[in-house]
Amino acid sequence: MTGLPNRLLFVDLLDRAIKRSQRRQDCTFALLILGLDRFKAVNHSLGPVTADRLLVAIARRLQSSLRATDAVTHQPACTLARLGGDEFTVLLEDITDASDAMRVAERLQSALRLAFDVEGHQVFMSAAVGITVSTTGYARTEDVLQDAAIALHRAKADGDALCELFDPALRERAVARLTLETDLRNAIDRREFAVLYQPIISLDTGRISGFEALARWRHPTRGLLTPAEFIPLAEDTGMIRQIGRLVLIESCRQMGAWVKRFGKDAPQAMCVNVSGRQLADAGLASEIEAILEGTGLEASRLKLEITESAFISDVGAAEATLKRLQSIGVEWSLDDFGTGYSSLSYLHRLQADTVKVDRSFVSRIGAGDNGLEMVRAIVALARNLGIDVVAEGVETVHQLSQLQALGCESVQGFYFSKPVDVAAADSLIASQPWRDDDECRQAVLSGHGRLNHN
Repeated sequence: MTGLPNRLLFVDLLDRAIKRSQRRQDCTFALLILGLDRFKAVNHSLGPVTADRLLVAIARRLQSSLRATDAVTHQPACTLARLGGDEFTVLLEDITDASDAMRVAERLQSALRLAFDVEGHQVFMSAAVGITVSTTGYARTEDVLQDAAIALHRAKADGDALCELFDPALRERAVARLTLETDLRNAIDRREFAVLYQPIISLDTGRISGFEALARWRHPTRGLLTPAEFIPLAEDTGMIRQIGRLVLIESCRQMGAWVKRFGKDAPQAMCVNVSGRQLADAGLASEIEAILEGTGLEASRLKLEITESAFISDVGAAEATLKRLQSIGVEWSLDDFGTGYSSLSYLHRLQADTVKVDRSFVSRIGAGDNGLEMVRAIVALARNLGIDVVAEGVETVHQLSQLQALGCESVQGFYFSKPVDVAAADSLIASQPWRDDDECRQAVLSGHGRLNHN
């Protein structure tokens, strides 16, 4: 279709380049793989015929750019091929060092940034580039292609239109990621996930008003892993849906058990994090309704915690899901508030019940910068909108007293308790000082009502 060499021919040319580099130490080559950004979106919106014609136009522009590059660098061999799909590859031979390949990559990326006119549509494209150089030492074509692909994957992970030069550490990270992905799939089948609970304290009463459910992975060899160590991978692979469902079921079941055991003294809400992948699933609302019915938990005792990034892919779908859940009594809070550029629009359009002040602002209270003023502004905004505020990451009595003075309704953090297992959470609920609210509040604010010093 593009008139370029296909994968089979390109691999043969690459094999010859490897053999030449083995015979002559001064014969250095580089392999570039270009992965088009957002090409699938063009295919879905304009159709496969227009997308194919765009690929032809891209191929021609890349060829023109390489011919111009040859004239400048006097490279004797520069081969462009299409590997398949939205990926092109370039073989540069007899280069001086990796900087030659980087310059060619930058030239190709610049060429792609100019608009394409395809069947009356103006389309803007960009590409990430992965590069490997023969000085790494290669004997097989598959190793060269694999390393360039690893570098491309890293470039795409860092953002659009970036360029990454391969080094052996990238391969080690790729192997480690693959191993972790395999372990993660097995962990779901083996139910290696546990749910810990961090208490949320009401500053009006000084008592535990709820818990945030936090997933942990009991890895068979690496021990207890925190969400930061596996949730990004679960998001990338789509396994977050299964993990999220397990956490929802377990946390709702546990909340129901506390209601039965403690009655009116039970925590009022169980807060559960929901990822962007889950929120994009049209069946999420039905799934939550089924979980509530299966566990017997009242909808009003479940609160979903959602970060701003979860809305970016499809705000309309998120709005429909949240409105349906809110109609049956499920609330939701905007997590990590203040760290995203469009949080205000989400508050207005999606009608959050609560905002959670990001721990990065709370940690700077008393540090001499504008942390306190940021929190003050968030609390004032929430109050004007009739939205509750929870401050995360409280670690000192000074932070606590400042938050109380600002009118923040609820807090959570290591000052009160780290995330704990069910047995410890049971003890925290059972051992709360059952005095009147004023005594409890004063105990908490004075530091004598801390729940867990460990």
